[in-house]
Amino acid sequence: MISIAIDLSGQFGIAGTEDGAYVFQESAVTNTPPAIQAANSITRIQGSPGSFATIANISDQQQAANYLSVEVLSAPTGISVTEVANSNGIISARVTAGCNAAPGSNTVALKVSDGDLSTTASLTITVDPNLKPILGFYLSTTLEIGANATITPAGPPSDEASVAGVTVAAPGFTGALTVNPLTGVVSIGNAGPVGTYTVTVTVADNCGATISRSFFLTVNPLAESCVAPPAGLAAWYRAEFNAADSIGGAAGNGISAGNTLFTSGKTGQSFSFDGDDDFVLLPSRNLGNKFSVEFWLFPKRSILQNQHLISNDWQSKSFGALYQSQDRISYWVDSLKRLESSPIPLAQWTHVALVYDGSVAKLYLNGILNKTSVPFEAGFNNPLRIADGVNRDTSQTFLGLIDEVSLYARDLSAQEIQSIVQSDSTGKCSDCAPVPSGLVSWYRAENSASDITGNNNGAVFGGLSFAQGKAGQAFNFDGIDDHLKLNASTSLNVGRGGGLTVDAWISPADINETRPIVEWNNGTANGIGAHFYYSLNCCTEPAFISGALFANIIDTLGNVHVIQTGAGVIKANELQHVALTYDRPSGIARLFRNGVVVAQQILGSFIPQTTYDLYLGWRPGTSLRHKGLLDEVDLFSRALAPDEIQAIYNAGVIGKCLTANSLPIISAGTIDRRQGSPGAVSTIAAVSDAETPAGLLSISVLTAPTGISVTGLANINGTITANIFADCSASPGRNAVLLGATDSRGDSSAASLIVQVADNTAPSLGNYPTSSVAITGSATITPSAPPVDNGSIVSMTAITSNFTGTLSIDPATGVLNIANARPAGLYNVTVNATDNCNISSSKTFFLTVNKFSTTTTVSASPAPVYQIQPLTLTATVTTANQGGGQGGGQGGGPGGGQGGGQAVGSPSGSITFRDGATAIGTATINAMGNAVLTLTTLPAGGRNITATYNGDDLFAQSISASLNFNILPAGPLLVVSSADYKAPVAQHAIVTAFGSNMATQTLTAESVPLPINLAGTTIRLKDSAGVERLAPLFYVSPTQINFQIAPSTAEGDALITILSINGDASVGLVRVNRVAPSIFSADSSGQGIAAAFALRTKQDNSSIYENIARFDSAQMKFVPIPVDLGPETDQVFLLLYGTGIRFRSSLSTVTATVGGIFCQVDFAGQQADFVGLDQLNIRLPRSLAGRGEVDVVVTVDGYTANTVKANIK
Repeated sequence: MISIAIDLSGQFGIAGTEDGAYVFQESAVTNTPPAIQAANSITRIQGSPGSFATIANISDQQQAANYLSVEVLSAPTGISVTEVANSNGIISARVTAGCNAAPGSNTVALKVSDGDLSTTASLTITVDPNLKPILGFYLSTTLEIGANATITPAGPPSDEASVAGVTVAAPGFTGALTVNPLTGVVSIGNAGPVGTYTVTVTVADNCGATISRSFFLTVNPLAESCVAPPAGLAAWYRAEFNAADSIGGAAGNGISAGNTLFTSGKTGQSFSFDGDDDFVLLPSRNLGNKFSVEFWLFPKRSILQNQHLISNDWQSKSFGALYQSQDRISYWVDSLKRLESSPIPLAQWTHVALVYDGSVAKLYLNGILNKTSVPFEAGFNNPLRIADGVNRDTSQTFLGLIDEVSLYARDLSAQEIQSIVQSDSTGKCSDCAPVPSGLVSWYRAENSASDITGNNNGAVFGGLSFAQGKAGQAFNFDGIDDHLKLNASTSLNVGRGGGLTVDAWISPADINETRPIVEWNNGTANGIGAHFYYSLNCCTEPAFISGALFANIIDTLGNVHVIQTGAGVIKANELQHVALTYDRPSGIARLFRNGVVVAQQILGSFIPQTTYDLYLGWRPGTSLRHKGLLDEVDLFSRALAPDEIQAIYNAGVIGKCLTANSLPIISAGTIDRRQGSPGAVSTIAAVSDAETPAGLLSISVLTAPTGISVTGLANINGTITANIFADCSASPGRNAVLLGATDSRGDSSAASLIVQVADNTAPSLGNYPTSSVAITGSATITPSAPPVDNGSIVSMTAITSNFTGTLSIDPATGVLNIANARPAGLYNVTVNATDNCNISSSKTFFLTVNKFSTTTTVSASPAPVYQIQPLTLTATVTTANQGGGQGGGQGGGPGGGQGGGQAVGSPSGSITFRDGATAIGTATINAMGNAVLTLTTLPAGGRNITATYNGDDLFAQSISASLNFNILPAGPLLVVSSADYKAPVAQHAIVTAFGSNMATQTLTAESVPLPINLAGTTIRLKDSAGVERLAPLFYVSPTQINFQIAPSTAEGDALITILSINGDASVGLVRVNRVAPSIFSADSSGQGIAAAFALRTKQDNSSIYENIARFDSAQMKFVPIPVDLGPETDQVFLLLYGTGIRFRSSLSTVTATVGGIFCQVDFAGQQADFVGLDQLNIRLPRSLAGRGEVDVVVTVDGYTANTVKANIK
């Protein structure tokens, strides 16, 4: 027996009972406290936001760890431990040190409990003191009273915890003063009063810690009242004793021509034009499809003609022409007047502004909108002239003064124009920035990569173009393959000195990729020296920061020295000034944007790597390229001060100052040329200059009239020579070529070279002699004199109608070469000589092309020939081997033409045969040169036959000598098979000829072989092969002759000629075939009962021949004897006789039907006993019994014989 007992003392056990049974008992268990292990010290900064951390690990011997509870028993002031969580014994919580937490170690008491027992532990919180906020430095700023401005710190406000507030103060300053708490940017409005103020920006964090940055703000009184040039100013011609462009520099300079003077103007000096030949030539510019032109105008006369003010060409869509039209201003584009103003006064200054916004043009007078056009299409990509037009009509040159001509690559607003007018005589501000010392190279990008210092001119690669920049033109990089390379030089190695500066204006088209501005590089992807980039980060991720300004001034040991800004400093599609400076003694590097320091760092003292080539816009060996505009790139051998950078930026579109320079002096003369004549080298001008040696002045052709070419310009110590050529398009008379002289600074002057052009003269030609040449032959014809022209003979042609040969002329000698002359005939040849001005002269002569001569002969066969007998006429044409030509001189000069030709080919075409004057037929010449005509229609008697060769393209006509002979009379003749009296007949066949007077008596041959002469009569058979034979004769009579077709007669038509003993002739034709089956009939008519036997073969092989016809004397005709087929043991054969069967191809090709029933043919061939007779053995089937009269039809080789009859009993 087993029982279970429970002891509530707490533990189970096993005990034995008295009777040997076991009882389960509970025994007592002792509980132990849980364990807790606090984490190592946790660090927090005063005032920083709380964060989660593992604060302890717990466990228990009796319970699972996640059933234990943990609590914070105590924490020092400022220390909070919240959101405690237990994850399988790992204890985490949010730990925060407030601003009032004590710096150093702080102990937090923790407790863990299992419900009954607990354990405590100490957690150490290390508190670091709160740090002050961060704020970048501000640059001191100077403003005019009432001005507005924003000042950006080098870095925005920031704090390890949070920024609680940002304030700005400037004691005594009464203008508006605010600060952006996020960026730290200080905004100033209506600055005042005049004085210097300390502006303090204070940043406080959440714990009350503060930092202050102070800078000086100077407020100055208003400067003189000039107006800042509006944005987009592309060129500015101030007329201050020259035509220089105050914006674009030398590349944009105008050139004064004629006697253009300068006098007191609206603002300083002005252009003074005399209305005769004065003008200023401006270089080509591309201002796009929105543009503005404004200037001051002082007109001195009003005339009917339009006076040019600012013009291209009134017919052009590119700007057009702006005129003074009597007392008004008019604007013409694309041959139409688009605007005309109200009247303007004479001898007074009027401000004129023309604005085109891409659709309509607006004309402003003295700042007030005067007229607006209807919409039209225009652009601006062309050169201009001030006071003249491109056509140089001196009746339209302007008389008066023009000042401050300004061109803009945008449409100005009415307010901008009004501001310029209100500035009056002060005008637009023109203060340039002085060039700081230490300038090494200056790349102004005025349509070239030249260095204005002349030290380090650049080389352009790819499709680098130019576009409107900040100060004049700018480099325009496409981001694909454009860059500039400056070869390494001592001066470019600025790193060897005390510092360096690189500055430029940039307008990136894209800031979302890393882009280089400048880089020293040895030409490889890894050969990197000092470089200046944007949108690049260094040394940490990410490697790309959009809009960050970056420099790495790598030293000569390859060490990197990086300075950079945060994101967004550089803007896309915006012109902004950037600069990098490095001062080697102090080790300070700075980055600037728009004159303000945006990054400053002490990099230490080292030697920058600047010994390599310098690249603009590209890192060699990579795809890193600048995309957008790059203008006014400067390189200095020292670190410019911040105020120097600020001054360059403040100069804006005016840029840095250029030193004074005098203009070159150029004087030109007059030379003579003839249209189209060869060019010649002449002295055309003389030049000199105060600063540049005369021999170093650059000479160019600025404009040249159509047709005037000036090449090979050479400057020999100021004497200018060139090859001057007046082509055929040059206008006769006076032509002005505008020459320019440019000095080393790029400043230019101009003068007009006069080219007096005489008219072109036509070529002169010698006479050509009348000439001849054989057809297909060649000839050379020489004129009495070669062609001559004042220019050059460019082509000579020979023209004549219908001539298909080759005519070619040597333009140097005029010699005419003729080849393959054809067709024959007389030609009127015109020779034309054309000179280089397309002026022609011509000469005409006669050319005869002769055919090759021929000889024709004729013959006839047979001879003699009989009437009706075919007569064959054969004509033969032959030709001489050599044709010829001749010619003689004419016109009193030497000359001659001759030509010969070897006969080519053989005569072709046709020959006409005549009997006397009557044409009797025409035949075509065969390959053997013969023409054959066969006749049977000529009457008997004497004949006079000639053959006329009718000629062809190459061979001439010729007539044979007469051929005289007689045609003998002959009777007609019919030749047929003797069996069925039909043609054709067969070889060896028995035939019958019907005619008259064929024999003088009737006679039958009595023996074999058959005779060939019977009663004096003979028959000649001429077969298709031309073989003539005498025919064997059976029978002759005057009207009928039976004969055999002679053995071996060829198939085809055969000529039969029968001659009687007394000379009478009969002639006929018969067709001879290999097979021509015909069956003899009993009555010799070829019809009715067959001339045949029935052959009966008995069972005992005995045979009986039986007639199948008999002659009935009562009826006077043959009647049938029925064929009795007899008993079945008899076999009856029908034996037929005929002719023309023996040359069958095989027995199988012979068939026979009797009464429509096919019967077996056992034999078909020559009958052994009779000359020419053939036999057929036909087995008659018993199915014919009782049929009576039946038709018997025989076919041999497809030819069917005449039908005969039999009677079957």
